[in-house]
Amino acid sequence: MPSGGESLPLRPSPEVSGDPICGETPQHPRRVRCRAHRACNPRPTEVNFGQRPGRSNSRTLIQCSRVPVTSLTPEHWGETIGDPAEVTRQVLAEFEGWDPALTALITDAEEAPILRPIYALPVEHRWSRVPGVTLLGDAAHLMSPFAGEGANLAMFDGAELAEALLASPRDIEGALTAYETRLFHRSASSAEEARRNLDLIFDSEAPNSMVRLISA
Repeated sequence: MPSGGESLPLRPSPEVSGDPICGETPQHPRRVRCRAHRACNPRPTEVNFGQRPGRSNSRTLIQCSRVPVTSLTPEHWGETIGDPAEVTRQVLAEFEGWDPALTALITDAEEAPILRPIYALPVEHRWSRVPGVTLLGDAAHLMSPFAGEGANLAMFDGAELAEALLASPRDIEGALTAYETRLFHRSASSAEEARRNLDLIFDSEAPNSMVRLISA
């Protein structure tokens, strides 16, 4: 890389100097355009969240090789677009009127957008007992990431399932029934939080609706 410029330590790798860089992993740093980074987040220790009704663009300097852009679209919207350049144009259209220094996060990307639909099960999702089988994690309570509880619930599910089986080694069905009863109650609360936060992020008053929630 050219000498001079800015540097960013990517632990555990040694410091890399030259053009502004960021790495999704320390082993694979990627060069990025500095105008978008500086406009979006001049202080790299902070998280920047820019939004207008129905659209969001969250950003951290540490994960700058991927820029998450979220928008409400028809479920199969991405399946109707085959040309990567057209995907970029349509994503960019979602941010019409935004400052070019911010939309550069989209236009200056070196790779085509990667579309990742977000799915969720109903908040009060339940199932009837099937002997010898149970579910945990996303298989049991898939929800949007807007509660930040998916991994936590999966680990808790595993711990509670193990405890239930250890407590009733001679009554597996009883153990699984007890486990699922607790799982249903616990996951419903987080699923409702995820649904509420998703609605707040994409409603007509965003981002003020989310600010009010955080400030309450």
